[in-house]
Formats: sequence, C-alpha cells, structure tokens
Amino acid sequence: MLGVDRFILSSDVIKKSRAALLTNHATLSGSGLPVALELKRSGVNLIKLFSPEHGIHSQDEDGKAKSNQIDPVTGLPVISLYGATMAPHENDLADIEYVLIDLPSIGCRFYTYVWSITYMIEAAGRANKKVILLDRPNLSQRLASQCEGPMLDENTCASFIGRWYMPITFPFSSGELMRWFIYERNIDVEMEVVSHQPTSSTHFVPPSPAISDYQTILLYPFSGLLEGINVSHGRGTSYPFRVVGAPWIDAIAFHEEFNRQNFAGIKAVPHFFQPMWSRYEKVFCHGLYFTVTDANHFRPVAFACWVMLYLATNYPQQLQAATYPTAANPTGERHLDLLTGLTNSFSILCNPSITSNDIFKLTDCQDWFEKVSHFLSDKS
Repeated sequence: MLGVDRFILSSDVIKKSRAALLTNHATLSGSGLPVALELKRSGVNLIKLFSPEHGIHSQDEDGKAKSNQIDPVTGLPVISLYGATMAPHENDLADIEYVLIDLPSIGCRFYTYVWSITYMIEAAGRANKKVILLDRPNLSQRLASQCEGPMLDENTCASFIGRWYMPITFPFSSGELMRWFIYERNIDVEMEVVSHQPTSSTHFVPPSPAISDYQTILLYPFSGLLEGINVSHGRGTSYPFRVVGAPWIDAIAFHEEFNRQNFAGIKAVPHFFQPMWSRYEKVFCHGLYFTVTDANHFRPVAFACWVMLYLATNYPQQLQAATYPTAANPTGERHLDLLTGLTNSFSILCNPSITSNDIFKLTDCQDWFEKVSHFLSDKS
C-alpha cells in the first residue's frame, strides 16, 4: 500500500487543516487516480498545489521554466517550483498549516524531483510548518547494494541536478532519503513519513516526458550522463535515453567493441536515427540501441564511463564537452561536471588513459550506502 493510501485511511484530524501538496499528476494513488484528486475527494483540506520540473501534468519540456496556473483536474491553484523560483516563498506557505509531499523517484541524483522535495522541506522548516511525506517505492527497483558514484562535490558541483553529497544512483525511497538528509544536515523541520508497504499495483504513467517505461528508468543514469558530451542520447526520437549516437560514430565498430567487453546485464544493436529536435536535429546519427537484460547486474554509471572512454580513444578530435541550457542553469555550462558531481570531469572521464580501476574507485560509494542504511535501521 502506498503512503498516500495509508494516509487517506488514517483518522488523523490534521486532514481537516489547511494543506498544500507538492506533486504532479504522474503520481498516482493505489486506485490509479492522481494523488491530488484522490486526497481532495477523500476530504483532505487541500487549498493549493506545488509542482516540480515538467509541471503539474508531468509532461512539460525538459528544463523549461513553468509558470503558476490553475490545475484543470482539481481546480486548485498551482505554484511552480521550476521557473522564477525553485523553492516556495514564505508567503506561499503562510496560509497553510502543513505540507504534503508525494512525487515519484527513479533513484537517480540528477533527476530533479528529489531536489524540489529538499527545497520544500527547508522552506517548511523556516516557516514552522509540518511536513508529511507520503512515501512510495523507488521506481528503479534497485537492489540495496546498487549505488554508484561519483559522490557529489558540493563545493564545486552543487546545482539543481545535485545539491548535496550523495552518489548518482541509490536504492532508497524519497522518505528514507529525506530522513537521512534531515539528520545528516541538521535541518530544523518536523517531518512525518507515511511509509509504503509492499503492493501489487501495476499503475504506471511516465513520471516525465522522456521516462516512458521501466527500461528507460534503468538506462537513464547511463545515457543521461551523456548529455554532458556532444552525442545524442535520443531526445527528439520516440525512444529517448535508449540510444547513444552521433554523425561521426562508426556504429558497427562501436557494436563490435561493445560485444568484446561482454558487459553484464545489457545488450545493444547498431542503430541509425535522426532526432527531430534537440542535439543533431534532423541529422542522421550512428550508434547503438540498448536493452537492459538483467537490472540486478547492470551498472549504468560504470557503463557510461566506458562509453566515454571508448569515444575519447577512438574519436579524440570529435568528442567535446557540451552545454545544456535549462531554467536552472541558463548558460548550460559545466553540465558534465554537474551531472557527475565531479570537477573537471571531461578531462578525467573522457581520457584514453583512464583505467577500469580508476572507474571502480570513482563509482564506489559503499561507505555512504552503509552509513545511510545503518541510520535508517537504527531509526526503524
């Protein structure tokens, strides 16, 4: 059972108090309804909504600022937290008594919903408002030990795609991760997590426009990292994050070398595609189309490091760092650094001399995982 369903079934008197909800309509209750509508119909006194990147419908363009609006599903006002501001203003919280939070997580640091949650939690603490986080499973279904770094360097790489010290991939739910952050960063806020329980629910809608299915969730930490270099990862096609290519890549040679490596948990075939928009718009790209065959053994970040090594070795004149302008980073500069959390990442990762041992050290985050796991087990 999802946290939202458990909250609705509870007899907590707080449900009669004035509340705001941070969510989008890709966040469904156990019945398959958007949680905002489910909560409102159940009698929760919602007076406003907050939306993260991609807007209340979860389908607006990547990186595009979104204005406030009226939600056509619930009729409630929606305050955008991906536009003129990424955090709620004090006045936005003045007329409520508590904040509800329910958003999907795909277990990847540079997927921005997690950081919208942190901004809301901090703002609620400053405004002396209680937070109730309605928890749900991490959509990646990642095993407990499947964390991969690099760990984020807060001094040089903090941004809206990674604010705080943590690895790129993680198995924890939003409730678990926020409990850790509140403890580790000593955030002064009252937060209750309504935990989720095992569920057989199969409801799935894309949590954002380019995350269309479970395969894409698994591949996103790999191909999403490649936004920081001048290849296409499929934006502008019907299969974003499933491909990697460029006009200057030899797809057959790329495929043959991929096969020689015998990577665990992933298969690929040569693929030729023409993005209709985004990088290499209307230009044919040559590359590979990927399928994860064993999610428990696939390591997306380590695989991204190998792809960058392959391209640096075979295409040193063509391979370049790339900008990626968004509302959160208007210049788009240092995008690979912000994605990896690693300063000077292009010179480190796109370097023919990097070794598999170097990659192992960069992606190792076992200490962080164990520290968070011990904290959560002690508090359970």
